[in-house]
Amino acid sequence: RNGVHMTDLAVSGEDVMLTLGIAPGPEVGRVLHRMLDHILEDPALNQKAALIAMIREEFGREKGAGRD
Repeated sequence: RNGVHMTDLAVSGEDVMLTLGIAPGPEVGRVLHRMLDHILEDPALNQKAALIAMIREEFGREKGAGRD
């Protein structure tokens, strides 16, 4: 993966769990892998606020988190 690893992400599994209100499990890894794909495409996106916004946008609706 082009020398970029999960540990290089500006967000952690804990950030994912808190953002989406989910428990530890495979979903957390799926979200982190998707964020890694994003930063491989555009390394400038590797900022915590930007990644959390993308997590909410891409995955928040699946869980119904935070939207009325």
